[in-house]
Amino acid sequence: MKYILNKTPIRTTNGFRVNDVKVDLEIPNNMQYHDYEILNISDVESTIESNFVSNIGLEHENYKSTNINVDNQNDNVIKLKYYFNDNDSLVDNININVSKNLNINMLICYETKDNNYHFHNGNININIDSNSSLNLTIVNEFNNISINMLSGVINASSNSTVKTNLIDLSGKTRIYNFKSNTHKNSSSYLNNIYIGRENSLLDLNYYYINEEEQSNNYIEVQGILDANALKTFKGTIDFKQGSHKSNGHENENVLLLSDTCISKSLPILLCHEEDVSGTHSVSSGMIDQNKLFYLMSRSLSEREAKKLIIKSNFNSILNSLSEEIKDDITDKVEKYI
Repeated sequence: MKYILNKTPIRTTNGFRVNDVKVDLEIPNNMQYHDYEILNISDVESTIESNFVSNIGLEHENYKSTNINVDNQNDNVIKLKYYFNDNDSLVDNININVSKNLNINMLICYETKDNNYHFHNGNININIDSNSSLNLTIVNEFNNISINMLSGVINASSNSTVKTNLIDLSGKTRIYNFKSNTHKNSSSYLNNIYIGRENSLLDLNYYYINEEEQSNNYIEVQGILDANALKTFKGTIDFKQGSHKSNGHENENVLLLSDTCISKSLPILLCHEEDVSGTHSVSSGMIDQNKLFYLMSRSLSEREAKKLIIKSNFNSILNSLSEEIKDDITDKVEKYI
């Protein structure tokens, strides 16, 4: 069945074909899921709820709701790992609530364990109280016939910091929608690595709002596309009235590894206030042949040289991950390059 999903907050000309994404989805009749683990946190509650609606725009009758309340300092990385196997499918909502004066690291992984078709439509609500920080890393490793859709709503209270690292490595159809409401003296970062291969479809829609004065929003996206992959990036930073002395910056860089992949980008700045700093930039192109020649002249093979160039683009994001998981995530990324 055809669906129209992931609509941009501000519509542009239909000729660009970036306002939404039209996809043919096979949604399983029976959602069933059993293999997951939660580590380094005890205050977790899961229930089955009714009427799921995410910002992506797809509705479901029932979903799994998981509440994670972090009330004390935890020096370990809180980990949620979902393993899709035997035609598993999941619709879920994760509520992450972090109390005042905490510094928390979290990891959420989605991974398929077989070559069957799997479906995931999820939402993550993040509420960070004042004077706290959350460094959340999300890793997608769905197989190349499965669908992963994920939305997120971030509420960054005053004097808080939220860093969302989205590491999107594989899957046939991947649709993301993240929105941040960023308040006084708070900062919200979105760091996104994506890899598009074969006939994969990626639709990225990020809406980061400077709600109050001295708020900061940063969107950094680094990707590669190969074969017949199609990617659309839609990034919006919105300076609301009252957000003076705020910053908002977004950048996307994509390396095109074939002549048949397609990259579309729509960076948007909206401004309702004076005395703010906002920038956006997008770049796309093939690997620099001079760089490639130089590295190959230093005894690297062409494949090794290309991997090194790609990894150098990803390093700024990989180096921002928490130390406990950085090496493991870097190894995962290298496997897919």
